[in-house]
Amino acid sequence: MAEPLVAPVTDDPDRWRRRAISISGVLLASWALAAAALPLLLVSLLLELVRPRKLAATRALLMFGAYLGCELLGLLGAGWIALTTSGEALVEASYTLQRRWNSALCGALSALFNLTWDVQGLDQCRPGPTLLLVRHASTADTILPVALLSAGLGLKLRYVLKSELLWDPCIDVIGQRVPNVFVRRGDAGEVDRVRALARGLGADETLVLYPEGTRFSPARQTARVAELQNQPEDIQALARALQVTLAPKPGGVLAILDAEPRLDVVFCAHTGLEGARTLADLVRGELVDKVVKVRFERVPAAEIPTDPAARYRWLLTRWGAIDEWIRAQNNGTSVIV
Repeated sequence: MAEPLVAPVTDDPDRWRRRAISISGVLLASWALAAAALPLLLVSLLLELVRPRKLAATRALLMFGAYLGCELLGLLGAGWIALTTSGEALVEASYTLQRRWNSALCGALSALFNLTWDVQGLDQCRPGPTLLLVRHASTADTILPVALLSAGLGLKLRYVLKSELLWDPCIDVIGQRVPNVFVRRGDAGEVDRVRALARGLGADETLVLYPEGTRFSPARQTARVAELQNQPEDIQALARALQVTLAPKPGGVLAILDAEPRLDVVFCAHTGLEGARTLADLVRGELVDKVVKVRFERVPAAEIPTDPAARYRWLLTRWGAIDEWIRAQNNGTSVIV
């Protein structure tokens, strides 16, 4: 495996202060939950009597406990491998820990909320190297690639994620031991770091990017279209046509394909996890008994335009097909992406 080519975060003087706060927060939350678990469970069951929601509040409470348990075990594992390994062995062990941590979270979410999974085209993700573009609908979809591609196919993933996720201590500690980039919004130098991350991908590696940058909302969609006001009218029209997804930001995707034009692109469309956007959504039961549909589609590098404007037009067109597919699944019909 290639060595990390860039630092996960540049100029991060607050790393240890952040970790002191976040790890202390996990420890305190775990202690508080353990102390109050029984009364909280009783309250959640009483809420079910008042307003039946398929035990949603109880499920959410148990999921919070599972999350804290994964955090504690993940941090213990990270500490152990730091003491017992170094160099390439440390990186490999961190990949293994990342895979198990994500798989445990995904398994807990699936079991507690009784999710049904319908995954199509997963085999198209191999072999690498590829660029995986994932729709961003909720916090839960950040664990999808590892749970499906790493645990299922044995692929090693390089992530481009927002720096706010570093407040999760496991993501902070483990995620900065393997080749990832945590981007800061509005930092002009981040594109260069993303471009550097794309170089040297091997046959067992995938670069993961959420090109929307954030979750969809009508207000964000209006703002995103406004950002494209200097683009040609046909590009603006493609962005305006999106109804449940945001127009992808051009910077990251174009920088990656410019640095590594040999990469095939795999699109990951999914629906069913929208009910995990916030804790309130979970408590209201919006995720219970959902069918999570995931679809992968691979586009060979030879079919991707090389001109930047044409490439972005192509990206928006493909994203429009994903938007249509998501709406079709929610309406109970079928549209081929």
